[in-house]
Amino acid sequence: MNTHTRRRSIGLQTVLATVVVGVSLSACGSDSAKVQATTTSSGSTYEVVPDAQVTAGLKKVRSFAAVIESQAPNDTKAAEATFGELHEVWEEIEGTVRAKEKQQYLDLEDALGGIKLGVQEKKLDR
Repeated sequence: MNTHTRRRSIGLQTVLATVVVGVSLSACGSDSAKVQATTTSSGSTYEVVPDAQVTAGLKKVRSFAAVIESQAPNDTKAAEATFGELHEVWEEIEGTVRAKEKQQYLDLEDALGGIKLGVQEKKLDR
């Protein structure tokens, strides 16, 4: 494995590890079936969903990230499409992550930004 390939692999593995850590989020808070909305000072609204939905969503995010890892070296368009699917899942659950685990929210946002940029630049070592 050459240095560039090794860096790319290590970079995406780090991103995937961050996403995996987020799966532990389900242990926090109650699993209320009630859906709430929170509004930030900037006016953005985030939906708060049950923890079970967050856990399932984070597993999907991890799965999509693994697919992107396999697609990106040979098929950027497919990797970009998969990232779009990943991001849709993230948007459904990010309000809960943001409300309950601010640092994990920031870590996941950074990781997802790294995946997006890596796919766009064909460099998954971000």
